[in-house]
Amino acid sequence: MKKLKKLLKKIINKSKNKKLFPLFKLSKPLRIGVVGAGIQATRLTEQVKNAGGEIVAVHDIQIVAAQQLAKLRNAKISTVKLDEFFEVPMDGVLICTIPTVRFEPIIHACNKKLHLLIEKPPAYNLDEGRKCLSAINESGVISSVGFQSRYDPRYEKLKKMIAEHEIHLVRTKITIPSYPPSNETPWA
Repeated sequence: MKKLKKLLKKIINKSKNKKLFPLFKLSKPLRIGVVGAGIQATRLTEQVKNAGGEIVAVHDIQIVAAQQLAKLRNAKISTVKLDEFFEVPMDGVLICTIPTVRFEPIIHACNKKLHLLIEKPPAYNLDEGRKCLSAINESGVISSVGFQSRYDPRYEKLKKMIAEHEIHLVRTKITIPSYPPSNETPWA
């Protein structure tokens, strides 16, 4: 146990003294656009900047939110118009909106051959999900989804069950490894 504590202390001290990003050097910065300017977009765009990428455009339905994130990340434009957003030259797009409004930006990105990171479920229903998958496959873009289980119907059921009750103590249990199958490390 002492050896483990000593090793952890050494790792922590090294990480304080060294910048952990970028892990590799790009020949040119990746130009990334972001659709949605909320908390998750703020976090993801910080990671893009830390990895050496450049945020070039921000779209949100609320111009103030788009402007704030664009200013924070030195993006060239902030807009509420999706067509204007996709006129900006970029290499990839972060889709950080609620599930019900992801379809149109995903289709736009696929038409422009822009790689995608889609936060949360990629679509709100199976029909749109199939259309998005088809567009992604046809375009040949690289796509990835940041999985969020809070849209699972079990969570909606749980919210209804506890809605009328005062909650005094919350204990958490990771349920992800059983749905869907996951390769979580045992300590997680």
